[in-house]
Amino acid sequence: MKKFRLFLLIIPLILLSGCSIRTDFYIQNLKSEDQYIIIKYKIPIKNWPDYRTIKFQYINELKTPKEFDKIENKNVVDVKQIDDYTVEFIIPKQATVRIERTSNTYYYEYVKSFQLNGKDILFDEIVLQSKTKGPHRIFQIK
Repeated sequence: MKKFRLFLLIIPLILLSGCSIRTDFYIQNLKSEDQYIIIKYKIPIKNWPDYRTIKFQYINELKTPKEFDKIENKNVVDVKQIDDYTVEFIIPKQATVRIERTSNTYYYEYVKSFQLNGKDILFDEIVLQSKTKGPHRIFQIK
């Protein structure tokens, strides 16, 4: 009986070991004015895989990731590529923007740092200051 229980425990672990979970990264602008953001990447944008794009979606409300996903008609942030590693854009006031849509926090492999209102912030610091909602992270500009 013990061997059977052990077998029942091991089988799901083996089956689920290859699974990945979606982990999105959001920025919420809690301020009453638009915020200018620069993102610096570790890998040149032209070397990214085909499935990876710079298309930041946003809504003009402060929402959780679950609520964000339920909204069908999201706006797209106007992103300007400055150089091979850097993009700039504006986050509207009182808005939620999805910056990264990856699996298993793969955004760590790409994002190097942010610049918020002229101040450089390493991505690790942004993550530490972020809230966790399930597997997703939300950085709030206060």
